[in-house]
Amino acid sequence: MSFAVLRRNFLATGACVLAVWPWNALAQENLPEASSVIQRVLRRAEETDQAREESKYVYEKRSLSEELDDSGKPIKRNEKVFEVTPIEGVPFSRLIRIQDRDLTEEERELQDRREEDFRRRIAQKRPHARHGMDEDALNSELVERYDFKVEKRDWVNKRAVLVLSFHPKKPHAPEKTVEDRVLNRLAGQVWVDEEEAEVLQVRVWLICSIKQCDVKIERQRLPDDVWVKKSFAILLGGRKLLSSMRYRSLEEFYNFRKP
Repeated sequence: MSFAVLRRNFLATGACVLAVWPWNALAQENLPEASSVIQRVLRRAEETDQAREESKYVYEKRSLSEELDDSGKPIKRNEKVFEVTPIEGVPFSRLIRIQDRDLTEEERELQDRREEDFRRRIAQKRPHARHGMDEDALNSELVERYDFKVEKRDWVNKRAVLVLSFHPKKPHAPEKTVEDRVLNRLAGQVWVDEEEAEVLQVRVWLICSIKQCDVKIERQRLPDDVWVKKSFAILLGGRKLLSSMRYRSLEEFYNFRKP
């Protein structure tokens, strides 16, 4: 919740607006150390298995990819909607719509064959490993690469959230792989639910590069206290021959429900 919204709420209830200012200043003065916040997040990740809990739900996934011109206007667009269903604890994504149209009979038959093949492979392997897009997104080895700072306390959906910034430590970690080179050039922000130490949102961008790479990950809290993914967005920019090229991808996850 922003300060402006909080202020309007106080006005609506007839409370004294001036009372908000000392509270807001006090909230920002009592920010915790970044190291303690990160340790709480890591402990929370070890104590809970949100990816396994999430895999118990049926939900929809909207996938949108666009190629953009210099002004940011889409010139190519591809949109698909999937229904994600857990099969033996592993999510299966079944395509249900393409470009705002229902599937043809031939396309539905193809999805049936994909599901049959998926069930057959699951029966053979009986996997019990954790599964999820953001699995192990934040672990001790990863956070050791960066310096974190608690920037402020904010409000999201009436819950207190700590906003942390991060950037690569100097000197950088050894660059043995392409992944190492990328990680050493990333900076961003992390929104952490202060009460439950859950990562609510992550924004990442490249530094020390003329190319653009902006990533935003959002999570949401369901009524039964399970945290699940909400959206994953990426914006890429670079050069393609003599013209600039921009690419945008978005995945949204919604309508979570128990089977």
